[in-house]
Amino acid sequence: MPLTLPGGIAKTISNMSNLNPLNQRLIIGVTALPLMTGIDYLNPYVDKETRKTSAIRTAIKTIICTCSGLLARFLGGKIGTKLVESGSISVPNGLPAKVFGKRVGDVFMVMAGIASVFVIDIPFINRILNSVMKKVSKPGANNSHGNVSKPRMNHFA
Repeated sequence: MPLTLPGGIAKTISNMSNLNPLNQRLIIGVTALPLMTGIDYLNPYVDKETRKTSAIRTAIKTIICTCSGLLARFLGGKIGTKLVESGSISVPNGLPAKVFGKRVGDVFMVMAGIASVFVIDIPFINRILNSVMKKVSKPGANNSHGNVSKPRMNHFA
C-alpha cells in the first residue's frame, strides 16, 4: 500500500530538495548543534564531568565544521559561478548561462566543502579543542581532556 503524504509535508520535502549545498550545510549544522550536544550531555552511562566535557567538545566540533563548511561552500559557489561568467568554463549549447553557472557553482560548493574538511577541520579542531579544554577542565584530572571518567559498562551485552 503506497504512503500518501499530506500536501504540506509533500510541498516541504519538494522545497527542501531545491536547497543548494550552502543552505543544506547550514540546516545540518543548526540542527546538529543542540541535538548532538544534548545527546552527549544527557548520556546516562558516564559521570557528569565526562558528559559536560563531551558536550563541550561536540559543540566546538560542530561549530567549527559548520562555519568552515559554510565559508568553503560560499567561496566555492562564487568561484564556480565566476568561472562560467568569465568564459573559463563554456556553457553547453541550449542551456541558459545563468542556470549553468549556478549548477557549476553548486558543484564547486560540494568540492570546497569536502576540501575544507581536510584543509581546515582536521588540522585545527584538535588544536582548538585542546586550548578550550585546558580552560574549562578541572585541575588535577588524570587524562588529556581534563576529566576523570568512570569505566564504561556494556549495557548491550
